[in-house]
Amino acid sequence: MEPISIGLGIVIGGLLTGISVFAYLGRKAARDAEAIRRLEEQRSGLDQELAEVRTQAASFDRQVAELETRLDEQQKRSGEIRERMVETFAKISQATVDSNSKTFLQLATTKFEPFKEMLNKTQTAVQELETKRVKAYTELQEATRQIITVNNRSEEHTSELQSRSDLVCRLLLAKKKKKKIQ
Repeated sequence: MEPISIGLGIVIGGLLTGISVFAYLGRKAARDAEAIRRLEEQRSGLDQELAEVRTQAASFDRQVAELETRLDEQQKRSGEIRERMVETFAKISQATVDSNSKTFLQLATTKFEPFKEMLNKTQTAVQELETKRVKAYTELQEATRQIITVNNRSEEHTSELQSRSDLVCRLLLAKKKKKKIQ
């Protein structure tokens, strides 16, 4: 083979390859351009959606703020209502307790009146018995003193009547009398 034909075959092969590559790249560039155009359209659509979402988010933020304000107001009103209910309940409860206490005391007074009279009679009887007991105790003490005095005199008379030989007995009696006094 001749070198020219080889050279010419290489040149023609190179040209055909170049044309193929150029055609391929041209189609690829057209596809890329189409893809870029579609992506830009999608981006534009997404940008519009993003703007709408941001608008909705701002609207939602305003609504949330309004709801929070209303909630705070409702909680405040609820607290006020609760306080009024507690006060009202306390008043009603106190009135009920007062009424029930008054009714109970009236009923107790009516039902226990006979017992009160019996208690008063019993107390009077107990006081009388206590007075009698104190009087009897005082009389008993006085009688005991008199018996002791008489007994002591009796012992003295007995010792005086004894003979001198029974002097030891008299001394023992005197000693016994001192111990009693102490």
